[in-house]
Amino acid sequence: ISQVLHSEVGRCRRYNNPLSVIMIWLNDASGRGLSAPDSLSAPAILGQLLAEQTRWADAIGRWSKEQFLLVLPETGLRAAELLSEKIRAAATAPERGDMVFDLRFSTSEWQRGDDARTLLARAEASLQSMAQSA
Repeated sequence: ISQVLHSEVGRCRRYNNPLSVIMIWLNDASGRGLSAPDSLSAPAILGQLLAEQTRWADAIGRWSKEQFLLVLPETGLRAAELLSEKIRAAATAPERGDMVFDLRFSTSEWQRGDDARTLLARAEASLQSMAQSA
């Protein structure tokens, strides 16, 4: 996902296209463990949900044990925020059964002069401030 992000930032620098990222923090609300390799783990189910909710051009990856990163080419901040709400609604839908997701979302939009680190730093700072205030 890092390579995709760097590539998309390069494209933005060259063509001034919109680009947004969504960072999702997943808390282990189910008690099953975030490192569990089975297909019923919260990260595996969240990964499938993200694949269902995004476009073919979007990239999804696990950024850390607790974080997922979505790279959204040709997407402005408002559209990224709407996608975050769509994902939140899908994650809390009744058909999800007993799987409980505790998710926090942070969006950031590429700005002229950004590199991948500054784009991600804004998203991570927002997530950290949410975690501290919770």
